[in-house]
Order: sequence, then structure tokens, then C-alpha cells
Amino acid sequence: MVRRKGIFLVLAALLAAALCLCGCSAGGAAGDGEAPPGSGASEGIVAAEIGRKIVYTVNMEIETDDVAAALAGVLERGTAGGGYVEQQNDYGDGDDLSRSYIVLRIPTGQLDAFVNGAGELGRVRSKRVSSVDITTEYVSASARKAAYEERKAQLEAILAEDGLSASDRIAVIDSVSEVNAALQEIELQLTQYDSLVDYSTVRLEIFRATNVWAIVGTVLLVLLILGLAAGVIVLGIRYGIEKQRNRPVDPNGQNGAPQ
Repeated sequence: MVRRKGIFLVLAALLAAALCLCGCSAGGAAGDGEAPPGSGASEGIVAAEIGRKIVYTVNMEIETDDVAAALAGVLERGTAGGGYVEQQNDYGDGDDLSRSYIVLRIPTGQLDAFVNGAGELGRVRSKRVSSVDITTEYVSASARKAAYEERKAQLEAILAEDGLSASDRIAVIDSVSEVNAALQEIELQLTQYDSLVDYSTVRLEIFRATNVWAIVGTVLLVLLILGLAAGVIVLGIRYGIEKQRNRPVDPNGQNGAPQ
């Protein structure tokens, strides 16, 4: 009896200590400082391809303890050199952001500096770089533009001739209109090509770091508490049964102390 009662008291003490430890662990996890950022080794993205038309796209994921601060740093670096924000989705409120997804257009000449600088704002969890060489498409569009410009010059020379009949003049004017429409389409395409080449696309996701060890520690503490609580309950029940069995029997044949 004395031994069982002693074990019961020991388990109760362990349960109380575990509850205190759980509270301390939760408080410590909330106050953890930011780990040193890991941006990885600096590396170049933009190739020194003279005369080539290359479109660069960078996808990055950055983990940080302060999403709002990292986002502010990204915006500052991205817009300082003439870049601009194409899309931005924030999740959270004010300084308590949990995640932010942002698409920026960065001058290609500054792409390496921006990506390396963004990597210093947190821990780079992933970085994917893709490049597409559109030199052939660009040269082809430029050649078609030159051909249409030459054709337009020829048609305008015909219009300047004397003795052109009214019907022929109308036909030439219609041809000039068709050439102008084709030129506008090609010029728009070339403008889009220039925009893609001159301004690279960076898709950046910033998210709050998760303290894995704090979660593991909390789970272990909860399991410990549940185990200790179960042990206390079982021993309490057994202690009650043993106590009931060992109570003296009264003359009437019933268990219990004499009145």
C-alpha cells in the first residue's frame, strides 16, 4: 500500500513538471530569434550572349521569420533600378503577414544583383531559372518588317506617279492600308519581344518560417502528459480498489469501518 501510494505521488509530480515544461517550451518557441539567412552561393543568371535575344524567368521561394520586412526589402530592391510590380498577393494583416506572392519585372541588366540581394533577405528554399532564346523569332519579325516597309515605299512611289487612273489609285491605297496594318502588328510583336528581353520576370513567394523542433517538442510533451495522466488515473483506480478491499468487515458482514 505504501509503495503504490508513493508511485502515485511520483507520477503526479512528473505530470505537474511536464505541464510547467510545456508552458516554458511554448513561450520559448514564440520568442526564438531569426536564424542567419542562407541565400546560397552567388551565381550569375544572365549570359553574356552578344546579339542574342534571351528571355529570363526566375521563380524563387524565400523563408523568413518576418515576411513584412522581407517584402519591404524586395520591393525596395526591385523598384530602385527601374523595375516594377506586375502582381502582388499578400496573406495576413499589416506587419503580421504570413505569406506574400509577388511578380516583378526587373531590368535584365540588374537581374543578377536583384536575385542575389533578395536571397539575403531570408533562406532561399528554391530557385528555378529558365531562359528562352527568341533570337530567331526576333530576326524573322524584323525581316518581315523591313520587307513591308520596302513594299510600302514602292506603293507610295506608285501613288506619286502622274496619269494613275482612279481605279488603280484606289487599289494602291487599299494595298497601302493592308501593309500599314501588317506593319503595326509586327511592330507590336517586336515591342513585346523587346519588353520580354529588356525586363526579366521574377516570381517570388515569401513565407513565414516554421519552427519544426518546437512542433516536435510540443507533440512529445503532449504525449508525455497524456501518458502520465493515464498512469495517474490507472493507479488512482487501483489504489481505490485496494483500499476498498482492505477495509475491515463489520459484524453485519458489510465492508466499512465500524460506526
